[in-house]
Amino acid sequence: MKLQSIFLVILSVQIAAAQQQDQSLQIVDLSQMQLRLLNQHRNTDSAIRSKIFSDSIFKPHQKFWEGYIGPEPAFLSWMNREGITYLDFLNKRNQAINGEELLLQFNKVKQEMQKLTGYKPIGKWYIIFCHGATNLGSLGSGEMLIDLSHEDNSTMENIISYFPHELTHQIMSSINKNKDSTALGTIIGEGFAVYMNQLYWGKKYSLAQNLGYTEQELEQCKAQHEIVNRFLKENGYSAKDTTINKFRARYYKINAQLPGAIGYYIGYKIISAYVKKYGEDSWKDVFLKSPEEIYKLSTF
Repeated sequence: MKLQSIFLVILSVQIAAAQQQDQSLQIVDLSQMQLRLLNQHRNTDSAIRSKIFSDSIFKPHQKFWEGYIGPEPAFLSWMNREGITYLDFLNKRNQAINGEELLLQFNKVKQEMQKLTGYKPIGKWYIIFCHGATNLGSLGSGEMLIDLSHEDNSTMENIISYFPHELTHQIMSSINKNKDSTALGTIIGEGFAVYMNQLYWGKKYSLAQNLGYTEQELEQCKAQHEIVNRFLKENGYSAKDTTINKFRARYYKINAQLPGAIGYYIGYKIISAYVKKYGEDSWKDVFLKSPEEIYKLSTF
Protein backbone atom coordinates (compact mmCIF):
# COMPACT_ATOMS: atom_id res chain seq x y z
CA MET A 1 0.00 0.00 0.00
CA LYS A 2 1.39 3.38 -1.02
CA LEU A 3 1.18 5.92 1.82
CA GLN A 4 0.85 9.64 1.35
CA SER A 5 3.44 10.73 3.89
CA ILE A 6 2.31 13.63 6.01
CA PHE A 7 5.86 14.48 6.89
CA LEU A 8 7.63 13.28 3.78
CA VAL A 9 9.45 16.57 3.53
CA ILE A 10 10.76 16.18 7.06
CA LEU A 11 12.47 12.99 6.05
CA SER A 12 13.88 14.50 2.88
CA VAL A 13 16.27 17.20 1.79
CA GLN A 14 14.24 20.16 3.04
CA ILE A 15 14.30 19.15 6.69
CA ALA A 16 17.98 18.26 6.47
CA ALA A 17 18.73 21.70 5.08
CA ALA A 18 16.60 23.42 7.72
CA GLN A 19 18.34 21.59 10.53
CA GLN A 20 21.76 22.45 9.12
CA GLN A 21 20.79 26.10 9.39
CA ASP A 22 19.35 25.80 12.89
CA GLN A 23 20.50 22.98 15.13
CA SER A 24 18.59 24.41 18.10
CA LEU A 25 15.27 22.83 17.12
CA GLN A 26 15.11 19.28 15.78
CA ILE A 27 12.17 17.36 14.34
CA VAL A 28 12.08 13.57 14.61
CA ASP A 29 9.25 12.05 12.62
CA LEU A 30 8.57 8.48 13.76
CA SER A 31 5.00 8.41 12.47
CA GLN A 32 5.94 7.38 8.95
CA MET A 33 8.15 4.50 10.07
CA GLN A 34 5.35 3.35 12.35
CA LEU A 35 2.85 3.30 9.51
CA ARG A 36 5.24 1.70 7.07
CA LEU A 37 6.02 -1.16 9.46
CA LEU A 38 2.42 -1.55 10.62
CA ASN A 39 1.23 -1.88 7.03
CA GLN A 40 4.11 -4.13 6.03
CA HIS A 41 3.71 -6.48 8.99
CA ARG A 42 -0.02 -6.36 9.53
CA ASN A 43 -0.26 -10.15 9.14
CA THR A 44 3.20 -11.09 10.40
CA ASP A 45 3.54 -13.35 13.44
CA SER A 46 3.19 -11.15 16.52
CA ALA A 47 6.51 -12.23 18.07
CA ILE A 48 8.44 -11.44 14.89
CA ARG A 49 6.49 -8.23 14.44
CA SER A 50 7.20 -7.13 18.00
CA LYS A 51 10.95 -7.58 17.54
CA ILE A 52 10.85 -5.45 14.40
CA PHE A 53 8.85 -2.73 16.15
CA SER A 54 11.22 -2.79 19.12
CA ASP A 55 14.48 -2.74 17.15
CA SER A 56 13.36 -0.17 14.59
CA ILE A 57 11.22 2.24 16.60
CA PHE A 58 11.38 1.75 20.36
CA LYS A 59 15.03 1.09 21.17
CA PRO A 60 16.53 3.93 19.08
CA HIS A 61 14.24 6.36 20.95
CA GLN A 62 13.74 4.48 24.20
CA LYS A 63 13.93 7.48 26.53
CA PHE A 64 11.26 9.31 24.56
CA TRP A 65 8.84 6.37 24.44
CA GLU A 66 9.31 5.58 28.13
CA GLY A 67 8.53 9.18 28.95
CA TYR A 68 5.27 9.11 27.00
CA ILE A 69 3.72 5.64 26.95
CA GLY A 70 5.94 3.75 29.38
CA PRO A 71 8.29 0.73 29.13
CA GLU A 72 8.72 -1.44 26.06
CA PRO A 73 5.80 -3.83 26.79
CA ALA A 74 3.39 -0.87 26.86
CA PHE A 75 4.71 0.41 23.54
CA LEU A 76 4.51 -3.02 21.91
CA SER A 77 1.02 -3.57 23.30
CA TRP A 78 -0.20 -0.38 21.63
CA MET A 79 1.50 -1.16 18.32
CA ASN A 80 0.20 -4.75 18.22
CA ARG A 81 -3.30 -4.02 19.43
CA GLU A 82 -4.49 -0.47 18.72
CA GLY A 83 -1.95 0.12 15.95
CA ILE A 84 -3.04 -2.97 14.00
CA THR A 85 -6.74 -2.73 14.87
CA TYR A 86 -7.08 0.93 13.87
CA LEU A 87 -4.55 0.89 11.04
CA ASP A 88 -7.09 1.93 8.41
CA PHE A 89 -8.00 4.95 10.54
CA LEU A 90 -4.33 5.83 11.01
CA ASN A 91 -3.73 5.63 7.27
CA LYS A 92 -6.65 7.97 6.61
CA ARG A 93 -5.49 10.40 9.29
CA ASN A 94 -2.05 10.33 7.71
CA GLN A 95 -3.47 11.27 4.32
CA ALA A 96 -5.60 14.10 5.73
CA ILE A 97 -2.63 16.26 6.71
CA ASN A 98 -0.50 18.21 4.25
CA GLY A 99 2.95 17.52 5.67
CA GLU A 100 4.84 19.97 3.50
CA GLU A 101 2.51 22.85 4.37
CA LEU A 102 2.54 21.89 8.03
CA LEU A 103 6.33 22.08 8.11
CA LEU A 104 6.28 25.46 6.39
CA GLN A 105 3.76 26.76 8.92
CA PHE A 106 5.77 25.36 11.82
CA ASN A 107 8.89 27.18 10.66
CA LYS A 108 6.88 30.36 10.12
CA VAL A 109 5.47 30.29 13.66
CA LYS A 110 8.89 29.42 15.08
CA GLN A 111 10.52 32.43 13.38
CA GLU A 112 7.72 34.79 14.38
CA MET A 113 7.80 33.58 17.99
CA GLN A 114 11.53 34.22 18.07
CA LYS A 115 10.93 37.75 16.77
CA LEU A 116 8.08 38.34 19.23
CA THR A 117 9.88 37.08 22.33
CA GLY A 118 13.51 37.74 21.49
CA TYR A 119 14.33 34.12 22.33
CA LYS A 120 14.97 31.07 20.18
CA PRO A 121 12.99 27.88 20.89
CA ILE A 122 15.41 25.07 21.75
CA GLY A 123 14.65 21.38 21.89
CA LYS A 124 13.27 18.46 19.93
CA TRP A 125 9.88 17.61 18.43
CA TYR A 126 8.66 14.04 17.95
CA ILE A 127 5.82 13.25 15.54
CA ILE A 128 4.18 9.91 16.34
CA PHE A 129 1.07 7.77 16.37
CA CYS A 130 0.28 6.51 19.86
CA HIS A 131 -2.43 6.31 22.54
CA GLY A 132 -3.49 9.94 22.12
CA ALA A 133 -2.87 11.01 25.72
CA THR A 134 -2.20 14.51 24.39
CA ASN A 135 -2.51 16.33 21.09
CA LEU A 136 0.68 18.35 21.51
CA GLY A 137 2.60 18.22 24.74
CA SER A 138 5.84 18.46 26.64
CA LEU A 139 7.93 15.68 28.10
CA GLY A 140 10.24 18.13 29.84
CA SER A 141 13.83 19.06 29.03
CA GLY A 142 12.69 20.81 25.86
CA GLU A 143 11.16 17.71 24.27
CA MET A 144 7.75 18.11 22.63
CA LEU A 145 5.50 15.69 20.81
CA ILE A 146 2.65 15.68 18.34
CA ASP A 147 0.49 12.56 18.70
CA LEU A 148 -1.39 12.30 15.42
CA SER A 149 -3.79 9.75 16.92
CA HIS A 150 -5.39 12.39 19.14
CA GLU A 151 -8.88 13.46 18.10
CA ASP A 152 -7.89 17.15 18.07
CA ASN A 153 -5.22 16.48 15.43
CA SER A 154 -7.70 15.68 12.68
CA THR A 155 -6.77 18.76 10.65
CA MET A 156 -3.61 20.69 9.95
CA GLU A 157 -5.12 23.90 11.35
CA ASN A 158 -5.86 22.24 14.68
CA ILE A 159 -2.22 21.23 15.01
CA ILE A 160 -0.83 24.59 13.92
CA SER A 161 -3.10 26.49 16.32
CA TYR A 162 -1.13 25.18 19.33
CA PHE A 163 2.38 25.79 17.98
CA PRO A 164 2.89 29.12 19.85
CA HIS A 165 1.78 27.45 23.09
CA GLU A 166 4.28 24.62 22.80
CA LEU A 167 7.11 26.80 21.49
CA THR A 168 6.63 28.99 24.58
CA HIS A 169 7.29 25.93 26.73
CA GLN A 170 10.50 25.22 24.80
CA ILE A 171 11.71 28.80 25.24
CA MET A 172 10.87 28.71 28.95
CA SER A 173 12.69 25.42 29.52
CA SER A 174 15.91 26.86 28.14
CA ILE A 175 15.67 30.47 29.40
CA ASN A 176 14.01 30.39 32.81
CA LYS A 177 16.38 28.85 35.34
CA ASN A 178 13.94 29.06 38.27
CA LYS A 179 12.92 25.53 39.15
CA ASP A 180 9.52 25.20 40.81
CA SER A 181 8.32 21.67 41.54
CA THR A 182 5.02 22.79 43.04
CA ALA A 183 1.66 23.07 41.34
CA LEU A 184 2.30 26.80 40.98
CA GLY A 185 5.14 26.09 38.54
CA THR A 186 2.76 24.15 36.31
CA ILE A 187 0.02 26.77 36.67
CA ILE A 188 2.26 29.66 35.63
CA GLY A 189 3.90 27.62 32.86
CA GLU A 190 0.64 26.55 31.26
CA GLY A 191 -1.07 29.89 31.84
CA PHE A 192 1.80 31.73 30.19
CA ALA A 193 1.71 29.35 27.21
CA VAL A 194 -2.01 30.08 26.82
CA TYR A 195 -1.33 33.82 27.12
CA MET A 196 1.36 33.65 24.42
CA ASN A 197 -0.89 31.57 22.15
CA GLN A 198 -3.53 34.27 22.39
CA LEU A 199 -0.99 37.07 21.95
CA TYR A 200 0.38 35.42 18.81
CA TRP A 201 -2.95 34.63 17.12
CA GLY A 202 -4.82 37.74 18.24
CA LYS A 203 -8.53 37.46 17.48
CA LYS A 204 -8.21 34.38 15.26
CA TYR A 205 -9.04 32.11 18.19
CA SER A 206 -11.15 32.80 21.26
CA LEU A 207 -9.77 32.54 24.78
CA ALA A 208 -11.81 29.36 25.23
CA GLN A 209 -10.13 27.84 22.17
CA ASN A 210 -6.68 28.83 23.39
CA LEU A 211 -7.49 27.19 26.73
CA GLY A 212 -8.93 24.07 25.10
CA TYR A 213 -12.30 24.72 26.78
CA THR A 214 -15.81 25.15 25.48
CA GLU A 215 -17.33 28.62 25.76
CA GLN A 216 -19.68 27.27 28.41
CA GLU A 217 -16.78 25.93 30.47
CA LEU A 218 -15.03 29.29 30.31
CA GLU A 219 -18.18 31.04 31.50
CA GLN A 220 -18.36 28.63 34.44
CA CYS A 221 -14.77 29.52 35.36
CA LYS A 222 -15.79 33.15 35.57
CA ALA A 223 -19.04 32.41 37.40
CA GLN A 224 -17.30 30.16 39.96
CA HIS A 225 -14.20 32.29 40.45
CA GLU A 226 -14.42 32.01 44.25
CA ILE A 227 -14.35 28.20 44.08
CA VAL A 228 -11.48 28.29 41.59
CA ASN A 229 -9.50 30.76 43.70
CA ARG A 230 -10.04 28.72 46.84
CA PHE A 231 -8.78 25.62 45.07
CA LEU A 232 -5.62 27.56 44.14
CA LYS A 233 -5.08 28.87 47.67
CA GLU A 234 -5.47 25.41 49.18
CA ASN A 235 -3.37 23.46 46.68
CA GLY A 236 -1.15 25.81 44.69
CA TYR A 237 2.01 25.20 46.71
CA SER A 238 1.67 21.43 46.83
CA ALA A 239 4.52 19.40 45.37
CA LYS A 240 2.52 16.16 45.20
CA ASP A 241 2.14 14.77 41.69
CA THR A 242 -1.46 13.82 42.35
CA THR A 243 -2.28 17.41 43.32
CA ILE A 244 -0.34 18.92 40.41
CA ASN A 245 -2.28 16.69 38.03
CA LYS A 246 -5.51 18.17 39.36
CA PHE A 247 -4.41 21.49 37.83
CA ARG A 248 -3.14 20.19 34.48
CA ALA A 249 -5.05 17.00 33.68
CA ARG A 250 -8.06 17.28 31.37
CA TYR A 251 -9.78 14.39 33.09
CA TYR A 252 -9.84 15.98 36.58
CA LYS A 253 -12.59 18.48 37.39
CA ILE A 254 -13.21 20.40 40.60
CA ASN A 255 -16.91 19.93 39.96
CA ALA A 256 -19.14 18.84 37.12
CA GLN A 257 -19.57 22.33 35.62
CA LEU A 258 -15.91 23.38 35.54
CA PRO A 259 -13.45 22.14 32.89
CA GLY A 260 -10.46 19.93 33.49
CA ALA A 261 -6.97 21.44 33.37
CA ILE A 262 -8.22 24.30 35.52
CA GLY A 263 -4.61 25.38 36.07
CA TYR A 264 -4.50 26.70 32.50
CA TYR A 265 -7.25 29.18 33.30
CA ILE A 266 -5.82 30.13 36.69
CA GLY A 267 -2.36 30.65 35.21
CA TYR A 268 -3.76 32.75 32.37
CA LYS A 269 -5.60 34.97 34.86
CA ILE A 270 -2.43 35.41 36.94
CA ILE A 271 -0.41 36.42 33.87
CA SER A 272 -3.19 38.78 32.74
CA ALA A 273 -3.32 40.40 36.18
CA TYR A 274 0.47 40.83 36.13
CA VAL A 275 0.42 42.47 32.69
CA LYS A 276 -2.46 44.73 33.67
CA LYS A 277 -0.48 45.93 36.69
CA TYR A 278 2.97 46.33 35.10
CA GLY A 279 2.29 47.21 31.47
CA GLU A 280 1.54 45.62 28.11
CA ASP A 281 5.08 44.36 27.52
CA SER A 282 5.60 43.06 31.06
CA TRP A 283 4.71 39.53 29.97
CA LYS A 284 8.39 39.28 29.01
CA ASP A 285 9.21 39.18 32.73
CA VAL A 286 7.74 35.69 32.94
CA PHE A 287 10.65 34.33 30.93
CA LEU A 288 13.04 35.34 33.72
CA LYS A 289 11.17 35.56 37.03
CA SER A 290 10.13 32.61 39.17
CA PRO A 291 6.53 31.41 39.17
CA GLU A 292 6.18 32.52 42.80
CA GLU A 293 7.44 36.02 41.96
CA ILE A 294 4.95 36.39 39.11
CA TYR A 295 2.12 35.10 41.30
CA LYS A 296 2.87 37.36 44.27
CA LEU A 297 3.56 40.44 42.16
CA SER A 298 0.34 39.93 40.20
CA THR A 299 -1.69 40.23 43.44
CA PHE A 300 -4.16 37.84 41.81
